[in-house]
Amino acid sequence: MCIRDRVRAASVDVGRPAPWWRVVQVVQLVAVVAAVLSLVWLVVQGVASLTSIDLPDLGSVGPVPTAAVVLVVALLGGPLLAVVSGVAARAGARRKAQRADEALRSAIGSTASERVVAPVEGELDRYGTYRSGIADALS
Repeated sequence: MCIRDRVRAASVDVGRPAPWWRVVQVVQLVAVVAAVLSLVWLVVQGVASLTSIDLPDLGSVGPVPTAAVVLVVALLGGPLLAVVSGVAARAGARRKAQRADEALRSAIGSTASERVVAPVEGELDRYGTYRSGIADALS
């Protein structure tokens, strides 16, 4: 097996994202959509309060409208999720890099032993046999 094939076989799927990353992307998308919709709703409520348009009441959390709470949670939760997932991604990347390093070093080591060390040892053995034959012939 050539070195290229051994390196390919040693692949640890470093290009494939971790399964949890999709969940983080979906949660971040939901946070962005929630923030935009909440902001739009608050603007519409503000405009409606200046006119005679009646909008449905979304309720409130204490004295704060629900849309404002959702907006604040989305605006604070998105960056917090980005920081936490960044830390987790770096930790996962370190583990993947370590596995890739070990697999690649193993593939390179076995190929070097097979393609370089074994032939050189064979030549050294033949040379030793030659030298001992010459020594025997001279004595």
